[in-house]
Amino acid sequence: MCEYTTQDKEFMHDLKPDGRVAVYATSEMAANTKGARERVRTVADVDEKKSTASIQGRKLDYSWLIGASDTYQISPNINDYLLTEVPIISVGLPNRNLHCFSYEEVTYFDPRFGCFVYQTFKGKPTFISHENKDFTKAKGVHFDATMRKVPGWNIWKIYVLLGYDRTKDPALVRSIEKGECRGYSMGAWVSYFINSITGQVSNGSQALKYPKGSVFNQRLSYDLCNGVEFFETSSVGDPADVSAESHQLWYF
Repeated sequence: MCEYTTQDKEFMHDLKPDGRVAVYATSEMAANTKGARERVRTVADVDEKKSTASIQGRKLDYSWLIGASDTYQISPNINDYLLTEVPIISVGLPNRNLHCFSYEEVTYFDPRFGCFVYQTFKGKPTFISHENKDFTKAKGVHFDATMRKVPGWNIWKIYVLLGYDRTKDPALVRSIEKGECRGYSMGAWVSYFINSITGQVSNGSQALKYPKGSVFNQRLSYDLCNGVEFFETSSVGDPADVSAESHQLWYF
């Protein structure tokens, strides 16, 4: 079973030396154990020599896993991982913590990372309950991050492909397999926030004309996150992104 702290149930701010703030927000997996088990799949087109595979017709290159395994102290063997895809962020919509990641922000090609902002998830560690101070305590790693439009809705979502190492935490992997642990939370470094109504910088240094969570002229006041880098996803207990729905599990 998963163990959760009160940290999972509250908005958390951590300050990095360069002034960026850590933001956390969660999404939830399938609502029942049976539903989770029915979505188990096998990874296709595995080529162990080239370290490639195919998931839902999308090529997966995991040749970098051997390097990540040394840094995060996780298994270098792809067969030790349970994979699950999570729709972690609803782009352009504020979550329950009143943080919003805009389309313009997450599709910005950031020269600091040499990729689109939403792709900064890839290669980052996975944890439990945001216990992320020591990256050698990682439970696994992000194998991929994609953006897809939700069919029938004018909404884009960021999907992360998480891999949990059964040799690092067998109990956690079993709980995910059984559908007992179905909540997930992302972590992001944010350089600054902009208020959605006034455009004010929202950093606590000045009072906002419309405090976060208030409504003016049918417009909700929330924080637009800017200068974003995603740095982890955790298995947690209390979801903030209530729109997350079905997820699948894959085995190699």
